[in-house]
Amino acid sequence: MPFAPLHCPPPGATIAIVAPAGPATDAAVRAVPALLAERGYEARLYPSCEARDGYLAGSDAARLADLHEAIADESNAAVWCLRGGYGSGRLLEHIDTGLLHRHPKPLIGYSDITALHALCYREGLLALHAPMPASDLVKPGREADADALFAWLQDGL
Repeated sequence: MPFAPLHCPPPGATIAIVAPAGPATDAAVRAVPALLAERGYEARLYPSCEARDGYLAGSDAARLADLHEAIADESNAAVWCLRGGYGSGRLLEHIDTGLLHRHPKPLIGYSDITALHALCYREGLLALHAPMPASDLVKPGREADADALFAWLQDGL
């Protein structure tokens, strides 16, 4: 199956941050905009990033709405998942795959986000299995991970 090309977000681009799975700590969420700004990008945090519904970052409907909105917004060059955990699989049957095709952009994450990657793969779209800002990149000692990811974002594969 041929895959749609995956375009790197240029420096200065806006990267949508969504939480389709579990919630992050308030401190981690607050650190994300500075993390991206240090690397030359603007972060657009969606409401799910600050939502809490037990072990999920908001209701299924709210997390799905954030994901759809982030994908549809042409000013977002990529969609980066805040963290994994659990919950992405609960969204799969409701994701508008036509929207994914009309607005292809990198979907970045791993762990529970792999469910979304599988959906992208099934649709002939590429996604990036990579560290997430709130569960990886805000932790000390993860500079090499951040360097590798941002090198791809800036220069491509």
